[in-house]
Amino acid sequence: MGGSQTAVQTVVRLAAGSSGALTSYLVLAPLWNYGLSHFHEGRADRSATGACGDDLQVSLLYGSFVELLGTLLCFLSGSILSDLPQLQSKPLLVTCLDNVVGVALVIAAFDLTGGYFNPNLALGIKLGCGQGGHLQHLAVYWVGPCLGAVLAAPVYSRVKAVFVVEKARDKKIKKLAEKVEKHKKRRNSGEQENKIIF
Repeated sequence: MGGSQTAVQTVVRLAAGSSGALTSYLVLAPLWNYGLSHFHEGRADRSATGACGDDLQVSLLYGSFVELLGTLLCFLSGSILSDLPQLQSKPLLVTCLDNVVGVALVIAAFDLTGGYFNPNLALGIKLGCGQGGHLQHLAVYWVGPCLGAVLAAPVYSRVKAVFVVEKARDKKIKKLAEKVEKHKKRRNSGEQENKIIF
């Protein structure tokens, strides 16, 4: 989330992902033709002709917001889970929990937008499907998730700053409490010495 890649790297990664998404149909169409699931029956033909169903079941604006929010939360979940002190030594658990969050987000958005939260995934599976056309697809499945991804870094920084400030404040309070305890002990031991002398 630190923005460490250059614009050229970003464009190359975007092009590679989009190429992979568009060519995935070449792999998926024969698989769909086997009819391993009732969801696969006739899907290759429907996808090739653009007669496949539209996953967007809400308005364009609401759909874009759902994809934005889902993408933002997907980005945040892994980072926040990785920062939890209890989980820092357990990367496999962090991965599993992050996947649980991702699946829960997809399920929550499934009946609204399909819950893709990934422009390339939506490109490979749903480009040309439904009545909305390419501009609707671009707005919902590209603009929404890309804005969510861009917003993730500043939101994460602010969330983390709140917790770091709390920890620093808690440390100061703990140190102050320790000083007070030491002072009490010294004072109590000084009073006992005075009693022994008298």
